[in-house]
Amino acid sequence: MEKLDLVLEKLEAIEGRVAAIEEQLPLLYAFLTRGFLGLAQGASPEEFDDLLIDDSAVREALERFRQLDEPPSS
Repeated sequence: MEKLDLVLEKLEAIEGRVAAIEEQLPLLYAFLTRGFLGLAQGASPEEFDDLLIDDSAVREALERFRQLDEPPSS
């Protein structure tokens, strides 16, 4: 029974991470669209990064994505 409880706990943690990612998808789409449009308009790869990180909301979203990618502390 303990193993089942552990598995359920881990599944709930994964479910929470997926939900957090889903919440960020619209911002991620806008973020990527802006960057790729910049490239299409002739931005260099260095400028591409600047285009993507130009907005504080984008920076915050990237930080949240990075945190989601980190293994949960136990």
